Amino acid sequence: MPEKITGWKNWFVFSKRERIAAWILFLLLIVVCILIVFRERKSHDKNYNVSMFDSLVGVLTDTETSDNTRSPSFQPERKNIVFQDSHNGIVDTESVCHDPNRMQFGDWYALGLPFSLIRTLLNYRSAGGYFYVREDLKKVYGMTDSIYDAISTWLEVPDSMPVVSGVIADRMPSGFVTVKLNQADSVTLLTLPGIGPVLAGRILRYRDLLGGFVIKDQLTEVYGLSEQTFHRIEPLLVIDSSRIIQINLNRSSFAELVRHPYISVYTANAILAYRNFKGNIDSLEELTGEKLITGNNFIRLRPYLRVR
Repeated sequence: MPEKITGWKNWFVFSKRERIAAWILFLLLIVVCILIVFRERKSHDKNYNVSMFDSLVGVLTDTETSDNTRSPSFQPERKNIVFQDSHNGIVDTESVCHDPNRMQFGDWYALGLPFSLIRTLLNYRSAGGYFYVREDLKKVYGMTDSIYDAISTWLEVPDSMPVVSGVIADRMPSGFVTVKLNQADSVTLLTLPGIGPVLAGRILRYRDLLGGFVIKDQLTEVYGLSEQTFHRIEPLLVIDSSRIIQINLNRSSFAELVRHPYISVYTANAILAYRNFKGNIDSLEELTGEKLITGNNFIRLRPYLRVR
């Protein structure tokens, strides 16, 4: 009869089932290690195009960093530089168009842009979009900072739009017309420098709440529209005050009054209470005379009000 193993030696004795389980666990660990190595190699292959795009960035930036004294109207010199296309093959930059307002699929493709961004750029132009300055490229969805930095100095558009005595210099494309702010749709607003889809939507929503713009300065009340952008587009705008939608104080409900950005809940309630008390509001001056609206607020609100 074999001697029974006791004490610490029990830790080194395994049954047949335990040995089989140990071998299975060992094989599973080997399979997991192989899968991890395979996944890392696959991830490396996916990053290949990214590394080639980085090399394109280096070529473009190296050709431009030597010239730091460009004027706003500077156009990059066409050089017989040949660089590796980040998609595949060799591209002669002499054959690539540098004007983003005329570049076709092949021109953007030669610069190594992803297909989704090329499609967005072409759709933006088809919808009436125009690139007046380099920064206008940033309002295109999908244009990351790294791509913009790589291609911006290679394109034939100025750094900024010069202004002379408050009027933009003659750098507009042929056939350009000013934007009628109270009639423009989102596509028309996108043609303005510095106005992207988000700002265009906010301008239209605020115009709807106001009932139309009375003066250009009201654009500065739009959330996210900077003073710099306003000064760039202000000379391009035309205000048609005849298209202002007015509120009839003797017919409007509380919801219609308080919807206006210049009318607070308190003011709306005060107007309705006074109208119920008197029966009818005969003139707009009654609003200040009865201290329903303060003087400063009345001045900016008056174009939007009527009593008949």
